[in-house]
Amino acid sequence: MAFDAKELAVKHRWAIAPGEQPVGLGIDLTKRRLFVSCRNDKLVVLEADTGKAMGSLPIGKGTDACVFDASAGLAFSSNKDGTLTVVDAPAAGPYRVLQNVATQEGAKTMALDPKTHNIYLATANFAKTGKKTVPVPGTFTILVVGK
Repeated sequence: MAFDAKELAVKHRWAIAPGEQPVGLGIDLTKRRLFVSCRNDKLVVLEADTGKAMGSLPIGKGTDACVFDASAGLAFSSNKDGTLTVVDAPAAGPYRVLQNVATQEGAKTMALDPKTHNIYLATANFAKTGKKTVPVPGTFTILVVGK
């Protein structure tokens, strides 16, 4: 989707098929690529200016965030299933999954430090309460994933 902040108007909408329920968005400002993590376990790559689909890759279950590390040329999807999907993102493609790093169940909220290239993931321990899974009090954790 393209949005005009001056006019407060949507200018364009772009399809993300085969992705569904987009939740995370990373951007390569130099190469003008969008990395969209979707709840149907797909990462969709789009041209930022036209919305043209450049590729689709498998990611872990329950994604919540997507970031792009410009100097490393990598996109990341953090996933509730306890994985961090690492995607090689060369200028013209092809895009490919390099690795699914084991993290911790629930580690789906993420931030990138572009200087150190570290990924920070927030999570906790979880317990089943009836039909719900809830965080265990006092178990909040920040995981640091680096080279």
